[in-house]
Amino acid sequence: MKSIRRMLVLVGCAVVALLGVTPAASATDATAMAAPHCQHYGGYYTLRSSAPVTGSAGTVGTIELCRDANYNYFGFLILNNSPTASQYGQVFLYRYHNGIPSPAAPFTCDSSPQGAPTGGNGAILLNQTRCWTPRLAGAAGAWTFEAQGTLYSSHTGALLASGWTARTR
Repeated sequence: MKSIRRMLVLVGCAVVALLGVTPAASATDATAMAAPHCQHYGGYYTLRSSAPVTGSAGTVGTIELCRDANYNYFGFLILNNSPTASQYGQVFLYRYHNGIPSPAAPFTCDSSPQGAPTGGNGAILLNQTRCWTPRLAGAAGAWTFEAQGTLYSSHTGALLASGWTARTR
């Protein structure tokens, strides 16, 4: 009887130790892992293209070109760390119609164009790490998009880091 109790105690201790070392994954863990990519108001969307944002200090973040279920496209920038008080991050979203820029000026995280489903959330400032542009309609096959992620000096206007996604649909 004592040997059975000892055996049960040892097995119980082994199970507790095993569970303590390798906890089961939860839905919260999966959400946290997916959360950084293609964020926009109200949710997370499909990643179409991404690239590192690099400068003289190395890689500072990732630029992503994203799409929702209705074929609205947007640019999303996530920095590895918050910019300093003298820096800011910005996305430039370029839209092309049959290969021609339309409009000539890109959209940014500061844009709120008329007719877009939603606007951008503003440039990345101190204590922030991400921004997104407005979502722009691109359901017709003639539209393609590309995004540029940037980090600038707010004092000098100098470009500190940059990265471009591939142009895609």
